[in-house]
Amino acid sequence: MQTATEINSWEHLAEVYHLKAVYEEKTGNYRASLENFKKYLAYTDSVGNEKNINLMNNLRVSYITEKGNREKELVSQAYSIEQQKKKIILYFLITVILVSAAAISALIYALRVKAKMQNVIRKASLARQEFFTNVTHEFRTPLTVILGSAEELKSKSCSKEAAVEIDAISRQGQRLLILVNQLLDIAKVRSSIGKADWKTGNITVFIQMIVESIRPQAVKNIIELDYRADKKEVNMDFVPDFMYKIITNILSNALKFTPKGGRITISSSVLDDNIRISIDDTGCGIRAEDLPHVFEPFFQSGSCSGAGTGIGLALTKQMVEAMGGSIEVSSREGEGTSFVLTVPLKHGEKGFEKWIPDTVLNSTFNEASVVAEGAGVVNNDDVISKDMDIALVVEDNEDIARYIGNIIKDSYSVVYARNGHEGILKAEEYVPDVIITDIMMPEYDGLEMIRDIRNSELLNHIPVIIVTAKSDDAHKLQGLDSGADAYLIKPFSPDELKLRICKLVGYRNMLRQKYSQILIGGKEISKEPDAPELEKNFLVKLNGIISSNISLSNLNSEMLAEKMFLSKSQLNRKVKSMTGMNTATYINQSRLAQSQIFLRDPEKSIGDIVLMCGFESSSYFTKLFKEKFGMTPSQYRKENS
Repeated sequence: MQTATEINSWEHLAEVYHLKAVYEEKTGNYRASLENFKKYLAYTDSVGNEKNINLMNNLRVSYITEKGNREKELVSQAYSIEQQKKKIILYFLITVILVSAAAISALIYALRVKAKMQNVIRKASLARQEFFTNVTHEFRTPLTVILGSAEELKSKSCSKEAAVEIDAISRQGQRLLILVNQLLDIAKVRSSIGKADWKTGNITVFIQMIVESIRPQAVKNIIELDYRADKKEVNMDFVPDFMYKIITNILSNALKFTPKGGRITISSSVLDDNIRISIDDTGCGIRAEDLPHVFEPFFQSGSCSGAGTGIGLALTKQMVEAMGGSIEVSSREGEGTSFVLTVPLKHGEKGFEKWIPDTVLNSTFNEASVVAEGAGVVNNDDVISKDMDIALVVEDNEDIARYIGNIIKDSYSVVYARNGHEGILKAEEYVPDVIITDIMMPEYDGLEMIRDIRNSELLNHIPVIIVTAKSDDAHKLQGLDSGADAYLIKPFSPDELKLRICKLVGYRNMLRQKYSQILIGGKEISKEPDAPELEKNFLVKLNGIISSNISLSNLNSEMLAEKMFLSKSQLNRKVKSMTGMNTATYINQSRLAQSQIFLRDPEKSIGDIVLMCGFESSSYFTKLFKEKFGMTPSQYRKENS
């Protein structure tokens, strides 16, 4: 106790008082033991409090230390992040600089390459222009000889047929000459703008003259042609040759791509110091993606069949710009096209010679009118011979249609159509034995027509030959894939055309014999592997209707045609094309074939068979049966019992 008191050790004092309390308790001095135990508890509490205080102080110190470390760590992390951001920004700037430098280098290189390419293209364009100019000049010499010889032959010829042929040569030569002149005009307009023959005159009268020269062709095509001018007299400076070719080119396109019953409207009005000429049609229109390219040389839009060379509109734009004007086009596919020309009324300060309709311009009008009209060489009234097979020629060029017709007219009655839509109508009317068609035609092209034919229950058996100027493999494959049986390229050999027709018609005759033998033998056409599927389906349907109504004595061509949803003549042509028999004969042959089957059953009497097969009387049945099989029904039953 003395030592603990000296060193002020509460723990040892607590232990001392605890020992004294135990000692006093054992000696029986309980009061002293209690007092010592109380002091023991007091010192024990003091020691515990001191420990708690020390613990709290240690915790406080630890918290402060940890907080300081944490703050130090946060500061360190913030510093690291800031340094990392600086590095990222630095790397990004370096990357941007490098990419920019690369892009600038690539752009400079591309500009240099583009400049070189433009130079090459310019040289190639000039070379091509020079080539076409030289070639077209060379074309004029043989064309002059051809046209001159044609005129000379025409003056000497006495035969009407020869005169028609010579007219065709002359018309086609004139068309070639117009194309040659357009090619030359392109070069002329580009190189000789300053030499244009400017005149001053009434442009309204000039346009009216052009419209009237085109009107006969519009009347022939059943197209309404109307010219409206807000002023009867508008004097302006213009180049008559340029203006004539501009309006004629646009009107010719409008006539070409406007269907029968359509309308072409020409209007002119004065706006400020310009004349505005608008030409609107209700034709097939131009696709939106093709509009930006319609004035490019040799561009052909795919919107309509029968596209030309792609020269006319390119030449038109050049001539409009040569007169200081502009031309715009707007169109909606399937609805029509509108061309708008805007040309200044005055060209420079000096006055020009007054324009007067001269003989040269009048001859140009007349020549264009003759070439445009085409003289109508194909007769629209189709003449059909009952003793000859029918060939349908679908071609928008009348001279070529007549040429094909002349090749085959000795063997076929020739029917003509000007486009695919008319071709379908003629095919359904006549059900021809062969169809010869072009691909490029207005309104409805040949490929669409062939697909419709192959999908038609009435027409799908007819062989189709394509005769076209499209000679590449892609178009050939497309034509054959659409369902054509042969593909000939213009110019074609007449002998090859006749041979193709002969082979295809011969194949049809072979199928006729096969179908006839199947009918006579009482076999099922559906099980014949060599017969085309569509034709089998037609005959299965036809035979099914006959079989279900065979007991009716009034089963005839009219009833059968009504149930097949065809006209009597259509069904008759279809059945005859496929079997070589008309519908009435085919019904009788079906009755006889069914009677053969019944005669093999001995339980059926001949009288019952007559009624079951729909014959009018036993004598008539016996007569037909003997004519067909060379024996009476009784003899047939006896031999086959």
